[in-house]
Amino acid sequence: MLNELGKSMNNWLAWKLYKKQPSGEFEIKNSDEVKIGIGNWVKIERFKIDSLKTEFSDFEYRFLKNNTTYRAYNFLFYYGRLLSDIPSADSFFDFVDDIDVEDSIISGNVLPKLEIEYNRKIGKINDLNDFFSFIGESIKDKRLRSYYQAEYIRQLLANPSYWPQHAVLLDSNSLKALESSFNVLYSGSEYSEIFEDYVQTFYKTQKGEEAVNFWAIDSKGDTLKLSDLKGKVILIDVWATWCGPCLSERPNMLELISKYKEVGAFMPIMLSTDKSREKWAKYIFKEDASYLKNNLLLVGDGKSSFEKIYNITYIPRYILIDKSGKFISSKVDNLASRSLITLIDDALKE
Repeated sequence: MLNELGKSMNNWLAWKLYKKQPSGEFEIKNSDEVKIGIGNWVKIERFKIDSLKTEFSDFEYRFLKNNTTYRAYNFLFYYGRLLSDIPSADSFFDFVDDIDVEDSIISGNVLPKLEIEYNRKIGKINDLNDFFSFIGESIKDKRLRSYYQAEYIRQLLANPSYWPQHAVLLDSNSLKALESSFNVLYSGSEYSEIFEDYVQTFYKTQKGEEAVNFWAIDSKGDTLKLSDLKGKVILIDVWATWCGPCLSERPNMLELISKYKEVGAFMPIMLSTDKSREKWAKYIFKEDASYLKNNLLLVGDGKSSFEKIYNITYIPRYILIDKSGKFISSKVDNLASRSLITLIDDALKE
């Protein structure tokens, strides 16, 4: 039943909310249409669940109805916070008043709700620890409170693109402050396990840390290791053929490759996470042959190892490494930025 709900949600979003353009991108309708449409979808799905009520236990029935609401809220947060950047004060987000922070069935909606409420009551988030404390003040149950504060730390590290207000404030110092706050409040808590691995990976990929070796294959099937490129400045573009944002940034990467093509000490790599070697090969062989040497594919254990060690939880992802094999940045923001050119040029001079 949950799978059917998921398919129904995806199909509805594709055909009702969006109109596909010749470019393959989607034209997003206005916020009023989105809220009305989502509301209608919830009514339809709840009607389906009600018609089958006798087939479920009381818990299953409640879970299915609440899960429908959860999915609807989840999309509204995604649309309002990320796709359209709607101000928190806007009435679009008034649905947060209906989200019960003590209801574990819709747990995925709680932290975005609290972000909206923080923005409305206090303003823009300027300190991660302040928001961490706000989470604690907003939830009465101690167990739930510790869970959500741990989950907040995990999400910041695992999916920073979902938390743009917060991600710009995240560095080693702010993370250490969050860790300290959690440990003071909940020494020995089982929930610290939620974020511990992400914390260690974060520290290991900060500026000046040694980039862990990994391997991938080139267009001929030959293996190349990161260590083979020591002595060069390396820019890694982690991408996939199925990733729309990755393909949108592709021209910027190709432009960088062309810009530095005569600079032997610079090695740009387009590192694919595609599962299908055939789809990857078909895509790269359509491009100019001069770019083939810059294309690598992660395969087998090399793929899973790289994604874990480098904390690849989203793509595109851009990583800049210096001649000695140390991180300059494990999360370059923008391939087209002047600041990236400056970083590359400075690294080449060293």
